[in-house]
Amino acid sequence: FQYAYEIELIDKPIRVGPSFKEPNKKTKRKANREAGKKHFSADEICKLLDATSQPLKAMILLGINCGFGNSDIASLPRSAVDLDGGWIDFPRPKTEINRRCPLWPETVEALREAVEHRGKPKNEADADCVFITKIGHRFVRTTENESPEKRTRIDALGPVFKRMMVSLDIDGRRSFYGLRYSFETVAGESKD
Repeated sequence: FQYAYEIELIDKPIRVGPSFKEPNKKTKRKANREAGKKHFSADEICKLLDATSQPLKAMILLGINCGFGNSDIASLPRSAVDLDGGWIDFPRPKTEINRRCPLWPETVEALREAVEHRGKPKNEADADCVFITKIGHRFVRTTENESPEKRTRIDALGPVFKRMMVSLDIDGRRSFYGLRYSFETVAGESKD
């Protein structure tokens, strides 16, 4: 509410009063448990990989191999990918934190195939992107507008991934970003 007031989406500040409090940890844990898990099992990931083709296969592998989310995939430049050495050296777009990811052999193979069948970008700014949609756009992009509040985020990856999950009868509130959660869960348990 404070943010909406500060950017003039509302005329007056909203008074929320003392009863407007964040839920306690127990309530949050219960709500999360009832909503379903956020990560994927190894069997579910194998099922997804077996049922898909390029470029989605390469994207799924990057999600679980490197912990990439939708925007990471859409922003990945070809210059950051070393397929011969098997590495990606690419700062996270959201935070600019550097990361260097070793690629599995199957990820390298899928990336080679995806790059071979890559479409032609409509926008010159996207010329170095690894993944381009069939109509020439990034998989996640923001529409251009003069005012920031009128810009729209278009995610072409999320709906395609969700349809595939439904067709494979994989349930839960998960999305493509669930691959990043899965990566984080396994990496956190490795104690390395």
